[in-house]
Amino acid sequence: MSSQTVRFATSIFVTLILGFTAGMWYSRRGHQDRGLQDRWNTSALRPTLRAAQLEGEAEKLSPLFSYQLENTTNQDYSIRSVSDIELFVRDEGALDNWMGSGSGLAIDLPVVVPAKQKANVTIHLRLVDREQSASSSQADVAKFLRDRKRIWNRYDGIVLLDQRRHYQIDFPLPIPGKAE
Repeated sequence: MSSQTVRFATSIFVTLILGFTAGMWYSRRGHQDRGLQDRWNTSALRPTLRAAQLEGEAEKLSPLFSYQLENTTNQDYSIRSVSDIELFVRDEGALDNWMGSGSGLAIDLPVVVPAKQKANVTIHLRLVDREQSASSSQADVAKFLRDRKRIWNRYDGIVLLDQRRHYQIDFPLPIPGKAE
């Protein structure tokens, strides 16, 4: 066997070993990436409560929450269809769908938040409390919305799950924590 043949066989053997090693590394990396995709990204979009007000007819007023949503990613974010998301209330740490999308929670669409920018978002909580605000003055409405006895302030917050991007957005309510 000539030295040229030995060198050729050795180079093929080394190439096969390197290819096998690279394939194993890539295969393992793929499983790790899939594991990361199973987790919800909770830091991509950060909401801040900006305002809360009442909407609807007298005696049937329900809360409307305005948020500023900050996109911390390098990609534009949008919600064009309600079918891309699910809305829940978080009650004692658990997602509860009785008020979910379509039945009691609604978000104004479209939502568009360019990369590294902020946009305003509105969520409607179609839940009428048996008591109503003393008057329509801004002070009375604010006091009513922040009252710990109000139904919405018994929840930990509102959660939006974006199925498409695997984002979770935790919207705070006017009073953090539970009512006493």
